[in-house]
Parts: sequence; C-alpha cells; structure tokens
Amino acid sequence: MENQNLVLALVFVVAAVSLIKAMFGKKEKPVEVDIEQVAKCGCGRSKSGLCEGLHNLTDKEWAEKNKPAKAPRKPKTPVAKKAAVTKIKKEIASIPAEKPAKKTKAKKTKAEVNG
Repeated sequence: MENQNLVLALVFVVAAVSLIKAMFGKKEKPVEVDIEQVAKCGCGRSKSGLCEGLHNLTDKEWAEKNKPAKAPRKPKTPVAKKAAVTKIKKEIASIPAEKPAKKTKAKKTKAEVNG
C-alpha cells in the first residue's frame, strides 16, 4: 500500500512539473516554412512549377493527359463568311412564320348589356 501511495505521489509531482513547464516555460519558436519550397514540383511535369499531384500519374496516363491541343480553326475568308451568312439567312427564311392569334371579343354579361 505504501508503494502504491508513493507511485501516485510521484506521478502527481511529474504531472505538476510538466504542467508548470508548459504554462511558464520557455516557448519554442514556430517552425517557419517557405510554402514555395514545400509545394515546388519535383517531377517536372507541372507547368506552374508547383506540385499538382502529376507525379502520381503513370507515364501512359501522363502522355494521355499531356496531348497537344488541336490546332485552332483558321478564320473564314470574307467570301466564306458571306456564303455562311447567306446560308443562315435562307434557313431562317424557310422557317414558317407564326400566325398571330385571333382576337376574340369578350362576351358582355346581361348586366353590362342592360346597363
């Protein structure tokens, strides 16, 4: 029983000392981290230079994702533009116009007729 009390007292003292050190002890400086260095791309696949997780892709997946974009379409020449506009105008002209809805006169009630 004496040994048990002695152990409990020792644990209490150690806990109290740790608590006092934590409250009043010397504070350690937080570690300064340069985010540019941490997030820097190490595999060389990122266009921005920062890690985008592209290192997780297999060579085949990377080749598929990194395919060159299709060449942009050449702008139409003025003659081709005019032909396209004419074609669109013809298509629009071929669409039947909607007939306007007939106007119907509202029927007067007996009270309105007798005034």
